[in-house]
Amino acid sequence: FGPPLPEPELELPGGACLVEAVTPLCVRSQGHVHREPPPPEVLVRSAGERLRQLGERWGRAEGLAAVVGRAVREASRARLSWARTWVEPGHRRSSRTGQVQELVGLRGVMAYEGLSPLALALLRLGVELGMGKDTAFGCGAIRLFRAL
Repeated sequence: FGPPLPEPELELPGGACLVEAVTPLCVRSQGHVHREPPPPEVLVRSAGERLRQLGERWGRAEGLAAVVGRAVREASRARLSWARTWVEPGHRRSSRTGQVQELVGLRGVMAYEGLSPLALALLRLGVELGMGKDTAFGCGAIRLFRAL
């Protein structure tokens, strides 16, 4: 296969960012689905959970739980500074059974302050992997913008 590729430089110092929910984002905490902007630790936990699911399916990720746990604790010290969001309903029809599944989630832009470099790194993974429920159906796509 050739020589190994060097690890990428993430260059993600801590700070502020905008998270845009491009498709409906359905994240849960404490047993309820967020219909309002979720706290930063919920987003970080969701990205870590998606990474765990993929690692479980395709390989091992030694020490992942500890890293995600630390990122969630660090994100709990950050805060939501403002948001412009709405709840967007949608649905999909199963080609196999013909049943309709409701897909509801949050769309819009959320601004967070005080995120650690580790929390931002997990959110960056969320951009690539999707976050929350129904990612297989196109939900949970986010974009991340760094404040200058």
